[in-house]
Amino acid sequence: MRLQDFRDRVFAEFGQDLGRATPANVVEFLAKLEQEEFGETHLGRVDLVEPTASYETIIKGFLAKMLQLPESESVIPLWIFASQLAFAMLGEYDEGRLPRLDPPEL
Repeated sequence: MRLQDFRDRVFAEFGQDLGRATPANVVEFLAKLEQEEFGETHLGRVDLVEPTASYETIIKGFLAKMLQLPESESVIPLWIFASQLAFAMLGEYDEGRLPRLDPPEL
C-alpha cells in the first residue's frame, strides 16, 4: 500500500486529528487492513518463528530493519507498531492498571 493511500484510509476512518480513534476501533481497523493486504487476520494466536528467546530481541530486530528501509516503506509499519503500543497502553489505563494523569492536588 502506498503511504498516501494509507494516510487517506487512516484519516477517513479516524478523522484528520484521529479524534475518532479508540483502542477497540484501532484494533478493528488494523485487522481490516491486514485482511485486505494479506488475505487473513491473525487476531487469534500468532506463532513467531524467531531464532531469539525474547520479545526484546524481536522488537530490536524490527526497529533495526525499519531503519534500513527507505522512509516510504518504513512509515506504515512504524505507525502501526506505535499505534498498537499506544492504544494497548490506553486500554490498560482505561482498565485502571495505569495511574491517572490528573494534576496533583496542592
